[in-house]
Amino acid sequence: MNSQRNKFKRGQNFSTEEEFLLITLAAEQRNIFENKKNDGVTWKEKELAWENLAVTYASKSGVQRSALSLRSKYESLKKKLAAGLPYGQPPKTPSVAEKLRQVLGDEDTGDENSDSDCIMNELQTDGSLGDIIEFNEENSSENVTSKLRTPIAFEAKLIAPPTERTQPKRDFDSQFQEEKLRLIRAQRRFYEQENVRAQEKHLEEMETLSAKRELLYLEIAEKKRKLKDSPKE
Repeated sequence: MNSQRNKFKRGQNFSTEEEFLLITLAAEQRNIFENKKNDGVTWKEKELAWENLAVTYASKSGVQRSALSLRSKYESLKKKLAAGLPYGQPPKTPSVAEKLRQVLGDEDTGDENSDSDCIMNELQTDGSLGDIIEFNEENSSENVTSKLRTPIAFEAKLIAPPTERTQPKRDFDSQFQEEKLRLIRAQRRFYEQENVRAQEKHLEEMETLSAKRELLYLEIAEKKRKLKDSPKE
């Protein structure tokens, strides 16, 4: 039971260059990704931001990865930084850990308010996971040890109940974010269909060219036959 819970399907590994690109792109929207609020509008904003990042990531790296995969990898890097775990073969300075530490500072490295809890819930419900990180017993125990060594600061905030003035604005913001997310997904489907149509057009052109070539061969053969059958003077 524990082995099934702690094992996930492993996708294609991230290269060091991809990790640097992910951290760099995430830094541009750090105020969204590291927002500690848990309301619906904030989560919609985060979801939209990760969808946008996935499109930019694919155009710059040439590697298609889902927003959930990039989000999960980002949280994994933050947890490794907090636990002091190695990142593998270090590249030329700065390392991935140093780059992430520069972006996040010392206060945002895999704490309790990160998006990792939401990601785990999505991993359990989403059928198309993309690139999923593999967890095992050893890594989970190291994470638990690191969390025990790191003091946890609790912050309590009083949230006023929504008033008649603020509630419509929140509903409008949520609807606006949903519409933007639908637009991005529609654009992605359009570009995917454009690629399919381009491939079909190329195949049609190749078939037409092959038919013309075959027709030319038949015409040449017919002319040779007529020359051969014509009476000699």
